Amino acid sequence: MKKLYILFLLLSFLSCSNDDDNGNEDCDPEMNVGFFLENSSIAVSESDPVQYAIEDGEDLVFIYSFIGAQCDHIADDEYGENVIFQIDPEIDEFSYEDEELSEIKAHFKPVSAWISRVAIPIENGVISGERLNSTLYHVNIDVNVELGNDEIREIAYEADFQVQTLEQ
Repeated sequence: MKKLYILFLLLSFLSCSNDDDNGNEDCDPEMNVGFFLENSSIAVSESDPVQYAIEDGEDLVFIYSFIGAQCDHIADDEYGENVIFQIDPEIDEFSYEDEELSEIKAHFKPVSAWISRVAIPIENGVISGERLNSTLYHVNIDVNVELGNDEIREIAYEADFQVQTLEQ
């Protein structure tokens, strides 16, 4: 549970920015962040609603976060999305597609002040990657998440994910 708390603190810190890429002085631009944690595991609740937590374990847990633009003049405009999955640390190259995504516990979760959605298992698309060195993986996420009511969220993100060390 400490890892999950520290993870959210890290993401909150990373979402702060003084850049003004959108021309509005009181808005922080949207951003994408990808990293992985060593010696971790994803614990998925079997109950309804489905939730997940990052715990101590033996795997590598990868986290992609989209953090939407945040403007001081708009109340409760915060929005973000997380994609999370895990792999065996001995694997140098991986590719999981469609029903194989359940093997890596791939989940999507929107996060905002007004949306209280639960973790959604990712069942369509491809997540692949390659180890570049001991602290860096190149990862490609190209998935479709069924949100319900015939709504599908397409997520495409490719980047280098660096290991993050979280103090306990």
